[in-house]
Formats: sequence, structure tokens, C-alpha cells
Amino acid sequence: MSLNGTEVKSDSTITSRGEVGFLWENNHKYKSHPLKLSIESSIIHEFNGKAEARISGIGAEHDSGGTWGRLGLNVALHTSDTTRAYIRAHGLVGSDRSGGGVLFGFAKKF
Repeated sequence: MSLNGTEVKSDSTITSRGEVGFLWENNHKYKSHPLKLSIESSIIHEFNGKAEARISGIGAEHDSGGTWGRLGLNVALHTSDTTRAYIRAHGLVGSDRSGGGVLFGFAKKF
């Protein structure tokens, strides 16, 4: 691939992951609407994570192997039989993957 005259090649990406965890869910009602709360936790291990790339002959390699944990909290409110609003917050800890995020969403079934 060429980008503004610069040649970019992605040589290979290899990955093998294992994940073990648990999920706890609890159903409630909020003003007669179903409300689902859940907590998830897992440990992930990357057995063989490696990516290689070249830009104009200069090579770079990234080893993404390691072990890290993930913890998440989810809240979903069903506003009708076909719609729901949700919030998902998660965090990563360990290896070189620290951080997290928050996702707000809305889903509708057709």
C-alpha cells in the first residue's frame, strides 16, 4: 500500500488468546421497566501476540503477549419491548494494557 508516496506493508499478525472469567447479572424494575445490572470480570492471556510492519523500509515489531485483567459494570434499561438504553464501563489492568472507558448506547429491534 502506498500512502502519499510512502510504502506501507503489514507483514504479519499472529495471535492466540485464552480468557477465563465470570458474569453476575441481577434483574430489577425501574418504573415498571426491566432493568438489568451486571458485573463481569476476567483474566486474559495472550499466548502468541506479535505484529510486524514496515514503512519505507523501516521495520517495527510489537509483542502484545502477556496477561491482564478486565473488570466491567453494565446497566441496561428496557424502555419498551423493542428498545433499550445501556451504559457499560470497563477497565483493563496488567501487562501493557492499563486504562478503560465508558460506552453509552441505545438499541432498537426491528
